[in-house]
Amino acid sequence: MARDHNHSRRIHILRESVLRKIAAGEVIIRPFSVIRELMDNSIDAESTEVSVYVGGGGIESIRVVDTGCGMNEEDLKLCHLPHTTSKIQDDEDLYKIMTLGFRGEALASIAHCSLLSIISAVDSSGSGFKSEIREGKLTAITPHRSNRGTIVEARDLFYNMPARKNFLKRPVSEGSLCYATFIEKALPFPQTSFKFFSDSNLKKFLPAVDLPGRIATAFENTVTPKALKYMEFKGKDYSIRAVAGTPDLMMRDRKHIQVYVNNRKITEYGLVQAVEYGYTGLIPGKNHPFAVVFINVNPELVDFNIHPAKKECRLRNMPDIHHGVVSMFKNEFGGYGIAIPSDNVLVHQQKSGLDFDDYTTPEVSDKVVSTPVWKTHISSSPEKKPVIKADENAIEFLGTVFGLFIVVRKDESLYIIDQHAAHERLLFEQFRASPSPVQDLLFPISFELDPDEEENFNNNGKFLSQSGINVNRISRGQYEISSLPSDFHNLPASALIEFVKQNRGDKDELERALYSMAACRLAVKDGDEIDALTACRIAEGALSLDNPRCPHGRKIYHALSKEQLARLVDRK
Repeated sequence: MARDHNHSRRIHILRESVLRKIAAGEVIIRPFSVIRELMDNSIDAESTEVSVYVGGGGIESIRVVDTGCGMNEEDLKLCHLPHTTSKIQDDEDLYKIMTLGFRGEALASIAHCSLLSIISAVDSSGSGFKSEIREGKLTAITPHRSNRGTIVEARDLFYNMPARKNFLKRPVSEGSLCYATFIEKALPFPQTSFKFFSDSNLKKFLPAVDLPGRIATAFENTVTPKALKYMEFKGKDYSIRAVAGTPDLMMRDRKHIQVYVNNRKITEYGLVQAVEYGYTGLIPGKNHPFAVVFINVNPELVDFNIHPAKKECRLRNMPDIHHGVVSMFKNEFGGYGIAIPSDNVLVHQQKSGLDFDDYTTPEVSDKVVSTPVWKTHISSSPEKKPVIKADENAIEFLGTVFGLFIVVRKDESLYIIDQHAAHERLLFEQFRASPSPVQDLLFPISFELDPDEEENFNNNGKFLSQSGINVNRISRGQYEISSLPSDFHNLPASALIEFVKQNRGDKDELERALYSMAACRLAVKDGDEIDALTACRIAEGALSLDNPRCPHGRKIYHALSKEQLARLVDRK
């Protein structure tokens, strides 16, 4: 036994059949992989119609029918062989690829793990050919009557690779993955119609339409056309198109943020993060936007040769594209707010004449959340209801409710205002409009960073400094915060340390995160009882905001008109 074991460890060259199965297993891992590769070929062939037929979840059979340019007899003799392709000629072509397929691996891999047949014709004369491939070898090629285009059928997937076949899921699960791949491939090509059949039943029809229409039809169970916005952005050596939901369309996870580069869906956290940053302040925490983003990049600046399924890529102009994505979404949703009665004119906070320093000056304490001075001046005469003038419209203070809400009347509407969210937004706008000078801390704040956190800090240290947070490295893993903008000296040390460890981005992103955190910490809290004058000032400031949402995206108030209130009690 020992001799056999030693013999098995001797170096030897694998048989060609084993090599091909290994290569096939790297490209074709499940039935959806076959659909991915065959749809790529159909789209590259400039098909106007593509139909996908799946039997038994794709395990039994997969057939893709297209109306593309087709193949002649000589093409059919070669197409199933490894590294045969019509899309590139030499190595220089690898750096200017615009087709979805180019390596010549797809049909060869499918041919080594399924029973493969191909019918194709290059014109509409009805004269085509059919090839049969077994174990990667052409067994027959015969004339076959066919319309222009190609039909590729792969049956009994992994029939010769039982270990791989045993790990497949139930047909219904594999079929779901096939359908998801079908949708993924169809999204960037709205000019082409696509059909998906499961066990001979038409499951999805995507007609030729414009891009917003394609997204709306593909995700008709998730979104409505009215909830979608189409936007474009043009940068140097790249352009962006996107179909995205308004901030009111919120998702529970990030899977509904999809990014395509040169019509390939890729996994790139940085670009997903850019989309979410574009919605900053519009969507509450733990929620995510719906967005499908299509980025077209100069092919010389992108490399897809880093992943067998081309799910990842390298972008030489990644910082520019990241900035472009953020800018596009911010430009589209920058004025997004809450609908309120049309006779209420919204103005900038600075036009209201309020000076929030009158009631937000913090008491000085060492690394403890400051207590606003106005908390010590709670009105002893609640029956007095002040009226404050704002743009000739009277705001009548009606009271506070549950230690959470400020209730005011303005014109013919009742406003229920979240006191914390409103004050938080007003402080945030104040910090952003008038950044405070940077001052040294009397006692620097020391903290530790693990290796991952230290790498993040090294990438963001200069932006932290530009935002007024100066962090010094004492030794490996040991750091201290030595200076801060003066407005934030009284923030808890734990909050500042967490901010330095977790936040990343450029100067603008870090400043927004800093102002958001500070405003949340310093604003009046839920349950705080505030005097009438302070409540009225917060209300006036809230109603003058262009974007009446807190920095984290929550709505600040809800408006009810006289007519709406009447309907609530069944008055006509």
